[in-house]
Amino acid sequence: MTIPQKFVVCKGTSGMGNRILAACTAILYGEISNRKVVIDWRDNSYSDDNNENAFPTYFNCPTSYPIESLPVTNSIYPDLWSGNLDKSLGGLKSEISLEGFSQMTFDSSKIDYSEEVIVFCAYTHKIRSLQSLFTGKFEYLSKMTIPEILSSVLNSKLQLVENIQNSISHYKQANFSSHTIGVHIRYTDIKVPLAKIIDKVENLANAEPDSTVFLATDSQVVVEHLKERFSKVVTAEKWFPPKGERMHQNWGNCPSRYQNGLEAITDLYLLSECDKLVFSSKSSFGYVSSLLSKAKSQNVYDVEIDDSLLVRLQRKLKSRSKHRIRL
Repeated sequence: MTIPQKFVVCKGTSGMGNRILAACTAILYGEISNRKVVIDWRDNSYSDDNNENAFPTYFNCPTSYPIESLPVTNSIYPDLWSGNLDKSLGGLKSEISLEGFSQMTFDSSKIDYSEEVIVFCAYTHKIRSLQSLFTGKFEYLSKMTIPEILSSVLNSKLQLVENIQNSISHYKQANFSSHTIGVHIRYTDIKVPLAKIIDKVENLANAEPDSTVFLATDSQVVVEHLKERFSKVVTAEKWFPPKGERMHQNWGNCPSRYQNGLEAITDLYLLSECDKLVFSSKSSFGYVSSLLSKAKSQNVYDVEIDDSLLVRLQRKLKSRSKHRIRL
């Protein structure tokens, strides 16, 4: 008797950074649970064609399967997805009037689901919930930090499609210098600490006056401000929303959803190519850029972390104290 193949379907939601982090969780869970993974971005956030799965238009993933490989079955968990797998998370959530989506996803700390298809919904990673599963051949993961695990999945499982990768390489060659400081500033719907970011960039630029600043932002005002402060600021071409409006999922004004996603991906991976990176982990996009960064760890600066000597000593003492308590 043929044993049916089991699947985990990861529904995309929110912005590019959010859905990439969720996809990383689903990919790792699929490996641990021996399930095929389907990354389902058919919510039209980053596609101009209805019902198109946007994920493979941006990424090649060796362990991700196409939508068409899903079986026709009622063996689905949670069962509210039965007959509804073609719907987006947001669409189904609205249709059945749910406030959150905890009822729309399985518990990723367990792998003993009997259903052929289980559905994963999250707006960020859930690596912490997988930690109890890091046993046997996956025990090595228990010795890694969450950022290390995410970075490993990102770099080994999510590769850009060739035309996007080539475009990014050409931009870097034409615009980056021998010292390039990458800066991510989200400033329309989420206001990251702009003054702290600029102060950090200023310190780095003063140390290397020939630096190029590569800026990734959702605000034209921020672009203008940084160009007034620094001698060489470069940005990748993109659509900006009218002043005062958010860029992310601004479908009333955005001329192309696919292009909007492409511009986000381009910024994300160009940030990862910079020699130094300044970002705020308040933004999932900024956090993902730090996970992808090829810069040395000491050259990646999260402005949400206070790196003063006093605070570093306090963190070290706190860590030692916790260790003694565990012993």
